[in-house]
Amino acid sequence: MIDKTKVLFSSLKDKLSINLELVDILDDYYILIDNDKRYYHLYVLDYNEYNIYLDLKKSKYLKLPIEEIKYNDVYLLLYLLKLKKDKAIILLDRVKILENIYYEYSHTIKLSKKNSGLLKNQTRILNNKFSYFEMRIRNIEMKRIKNDLDWIILSKYHIILDSRIYLYDLLDDIFRYIDKEKEINIGLIFKNPFLLSYENKKIEPYFNLYYGPIGILYARIYIEYFSFDKNFLNDTIKKLDGFNKTYFLYSCIYILIIRLNFDIEMRADLFIDITRILSIIISNFGYITKESFK
Repeated sequence: MIDKTKVLFSSLKDKLSINLELVDILDDYYILIDNDKRYYHLYVLDYNEYNIYLDLKKSKYLKLPIEEIKYNDVYLLLYLLKLKKDKAIILLDRVKILENIYYEYSHTIKLSKKNSGLLKNQTRILNNKFSYFEMRIRNIEMKRIKNDLDWIILSKYHIILDSRIYLYDLLDDIFRYIDKEKEINIGLIFKNPFLLSYENKKIEPYFNLYYGPIGILYARIYIEYFSFDKNFLNDTIKKLDGFNKTYFLYSCIYILIIRLNFDIEMRADLFIDITRILSIIISNFGYITKESFK
């Protein structure tokens, strides 16, 4: 896959007006550098992705590329990567921009059982995930000689069990909202916009996106910027309606549980970090499950 992507870049680089060298390849874009040590992102979009871009470029909160080129059946978008040092200011600005984009593309829908396929699929994924966790724990408990990671997993596994209880309680509440056919707003959410270029109150677009309730937008923001301040977004979440509070906490826990795999190659520091974040999220927002259903 990466070799093919490198070959693709080699065929495209001469189409750009700037002499750029490849630094890294991510799932959705290339990271490039020029002779002056300036960094760039290059997106290679197909026809459908380019149509998404045409819709996104109408937003006043999104940066435009410094180059836009059509080549055969793909479209090249080149962005200069601007890095700022004042992380606190950028964090607040980015959050506001993501909120603005969300509402700029928002509309109202009515929850219904026929549109709950994603949640049902996530429920199946969770069931399989926790079944696998239980099998791995049994295997670890039966080992005569345990390594450091084994002992760490055993000492933190209660956090996984607590997370499971919260997840299924939250899912029950979300399905009750669905049964009630509650009307909610959904808006545009970028799956991972946090490392993208920010400049002059605008953010670089990201083409892995979807529509969802604002609760999951705040979940992605909270997890990404958790290390900045563990109380970050607390007041914002308290002001959300019951559904979005529930969806926020569910999404936080779900995303983190999915990142755990208990594979042999798993790093101890990653396991410790995820379980630590889970523990604090439950401590900070566990009250949501105790609030009356509305």
